[in-house]
Amino acid sequence: MPPCPAANCGPCGASCRRAVPFSWASHSYLAPRLSPRCPGSTSASLSQRQDRFNVGISVQRHGFDGRWGPPLSGDSPMVTKGRPLIRRYRHRADNRRPWSAWEHPVRQTYIANMMTREPDARKRPTINVWTARLAGLAIVSLAIVPAWLARERHRENQAFLAKAVRVQAVVADLQAVGSADDRRLVPVYRFQDAEGREHSVRSPVAYRHPPATIGQSVPLLYDPGNPEAFKQPSFVSFWAYITVLLAFAGTLVLFGSVVFARGHRFIHRRH
Repeated sequence: MPPCPAANCGPCGASCRRAVPFSWASHSYLAPRLSPRCPGSTSASLSQRQDRFNVGISVQRHGFDGRWGPPLSGDSPMVTKGRPLIRRYRHRADNRRPWSAWEHPVRQTYIANMMTREPDARKRPTINVWTARLAGLAIVSLAIVPAWLARERHRENQAFLAKAVRVQAVVADLQAVGSADDRRLVPVYRFQDAEGREHSVRSPVAYRHPPATIGQSVPLLYDPGNPEAFKQPSFVSFWAYITVLLAFAGTLVLFGSVVFARGHRFIHRRH
């Protein structure tokens, strides 16, 4: 590298950057900025940008009050207007990799501006940690109700299947219910029990469209002690209600867990 043309100056990039004033108001960090003592030197511009980066790192760790200048390079302690900085960041200056989004000087300037403000002016007050945990536990405890209902329905279904008898029923009629705007069809099934007695049962479910045609054979499960209690062997008859209850209980558990763990960070208090 050619020596610096100015007097009492070493290679460009060593001490010439001390003569360049530092300005926090300027955001053109990536533009070439030449030293007045080293005209035409590009290495001095690179060193100046690295010094600004070092200042950003010192701002992040020590704070910034608007009176500090750029840190000096080399092994000597960094002194800025009579204020010594204990930490040195020469290893940062020797690293030639590009700046990341966090280490960019513009980002560090934004951090320095935030450090000069009051913390209450930048964020809304949130609830206490234990308040959030109690709220999360209360929400999780609400999931006990749908889980208990799903368990009871499952026990009823198992008890019904233990004594149910499977028969082939015939659709005897399709009864129309409701108004003209909301007309629905209720099928009537006819079947014979094990003793040969004929029973006609009405479906508890009304359909907007005919589920079957009159005279069609459909499978049914009925209770021998009470033939009026019957169900069709399908997922809707046995598992639809249980699935809805368990999904609701799982949603409550998930939401309550989030409130328990992170609720104190995003639930704000009202003034």
